[in-house]
Amino acid sequence: MPPKKRVECDIMFAKECTGPDVTYKMLQGDAELLKWLPTMKGEEVVLKGSPADEETDGGGAVLCTKGGTYEVTILETTNTCLLCKRSDGAEPRVIQGSVSETQVLKRIPPDVKRKLTRMLAEGGIESEAASEPSSKRARHYTTEELVGSIRASRDEVVAALAASRAVEDADGCWKMVSEVQVEECLETLLRIGAMEFDLTGFHYGKAMAVLSEYHDGVVVLACLKAFTEQVPSTDGEGKDKGDAEQQHCLSSKQVCLLHARKLFAERDLWDFEKFKEAWVSACPSEVVPAAAMLDGVAVMHSAKGAASVQYFPSDALPLTAKERVAAMFRVMDKWPKRVMEIYLQPLVGPGLKLTQILSRHTREFPVEGVPTCVPF
Repeated sequence: MPPKKRVECDIMFAKECTGPDVTYKMLQGDAELLKWLPTMKGEEVVLKGSPADEETDGGGAVLCTKGGTYEVTILETTNTCLLCKRSDGAEPRVIQGSVSETQVLKRIPPDVKRKLTRMLAEGGIESEAASEPSSKRARHYTTEELVGSIRASRDEVVAALAASRAVEDADGCWKMVSEVQVEECLETLLRIGAMEFDLTGFHYGKAMAVLSEYHDGVVVLACLKAFTEQVPSTDGEGKDKGDAEQQHCLSSKQVCLLHARKLFAERDLWDFEKFKEAWVSACPSEVVPAAAMLDGVAVMHSAKGAASVQYFPSDALPLTAKERVAAMFRVMDKWPKRVMEIYLQPLVGPGLKLTQILSRHTREFPVEGVPTCVPF
């Protein structure tokens, strides 16, 4: 390769280019991040991480924008890089500072669940109820405190809170409710709530008034959050309404998955017909279980005409594509493409598409007309 054209110019160093108060960091990001930077409009960009995070969560520093988390890898160079403003052709060029390393940014899926669960557990309903002098005092966190402590962006932490059993109280603090408490409240909803209002369409206010006679209000909110869903509006009038006004109904899928997980707690692998029989028997009469509800929770095996189902929850798998795909192929050597996409979808984000993950880590070919993925 011929040498690059040599460029000569005069330079000079600015008075303020060195000193204890002058620090520059060179960041290298992907195209998606570079497109976002000009549109920031005052948004914060925060570096997060501590030695404690490395010990407990196995991760180092990350850079967080409002909506994404980026792994930071430091690349040191033997040569010092001099920094100057973009030249307009005038000389000499003024050196504003220097760096000897580059911080490379790579978009990664957020690892929110472990630390969020630990922090929310400090403020659980049960810890509040403990009356012994030696009991650890409950610690409740606000959204801002959680965002500041967890190695993930604000949007990612807020999304994880929405998916958790935690609820926000009137003081803006999040409280974790135990599975036992939520299930007890669900039983009340099915037994007494069904007599007081229509489970296929009701308002939160009515449900809160009825259930709060039997359970703590925070527990009721957690139950409604976990086992109800909004009724789709047919006229568009309910589109912008809050939870208090929007019609809700019992979520058949979430109630059925609760009982499916209880069966899988007994054993991971079932004969499918026996599992289906036990599942139907365990579920309340208000809901009807269906195999499609198990997508992302369990996988089906077929051998010599016999079908079995194995517990394999997506949310327990690694957050890197290579490790997740490897874990999947340890369970099954061939995956229907449709099912594989369900398990890989949580990794998709800016800079990483589903098609990219599949093409990098799998080969596709048809099996009895069904698109199927196998490892390289």
